Amino acid sequence: MASDETIGTRLVNTLDDLHQRYDNAADGVRTYIPTLVTISELILAVGLFAMLAYWLLLYFG
Repeated sequence: MASDETIGTRLVNTLDDLHQRYDNAADGVRTYIPTLVTISELILAVGLFAMLAYWLLLYFG
């Protein structure tokens, strides 16, 4: 700890570091979430289409 560093300065530096880490984590989440949502929607759409086809086969077949 430098002699000219006060508790307030250390607190502000720590909060700045914490804010930067949060921003980095948020950027990482924003990068991967759209891809995961798109994959989930595709899986759900294929599953619902298969269920509809099965139901139509049972109903009309």
